[in-house]
Amino acid sequence: MYKKAILFYVSLSGLSVIFSGCCPDPYTVTAEFKAYFGDISDVSTTSMIDTDTDTIRDAFGYFMDAVVIASHENSMLNDFNIFHSAYALSCTEEYLNPYTFENASLTLDKPFLLDGHVIAAGTNLFDLAISVFSETELNAYVFETSFGVVFRREVIQRLRFPLDTYTFVASVNMEDGTIVSSADAVVIEIN
Repeated sequence: MYKKAILFYVSLSGLSVIFSGCCPDPYTVTAEFKAYFGDISDVSTTSMIDTDTDTIRDAFGYFMDAVVIASHENSMLNDFNIFHSAYALSCTEEYLNPYTFENASLTLDKPFLLDGHVIAAGTNLFDLAISVFSETELNAYVFETSFGVVFRREVIQRLRFPLDTYTFVASVNMEDGTIVSSADAVVIEIN
């Protein structure tokens, strides 16, 4: 009986070492990024909006995606620990220095109206998303490698933007404290 239990444990440990040895090294999130406006009026596609020549006229999103590189500093031999890997039967992607939700912000350089009330320039849209809107209306998120705020039609119907060029100022912290920021201008002609 004990021999079967020991054989089962050794087999399970051996398989987990093999599975964890097949897991990729962690990825490194860099301070480099791509920021863009996406047209989400057609839910099945998200196309880029050229901020120099195009105008936002419908539901849209502002997105910032980090440049991620593969890390080769950890070799498989460094992670070859039976006790550590005995429970690692599946792999999940691991990121070094990911984006964090703390202090994430997206602001506009000009005021706009929400339900007839003036929202001051510089108001953090993350705070507005949490306090005023449901997630199905205004979705603000920060993942390990991306940042975004999605303005759905339900939100657009409640907002009024005087026809003008607006600068979206995005800022997000990385785990090591590095601040990644972007300022991107686009014409908004929604109403």
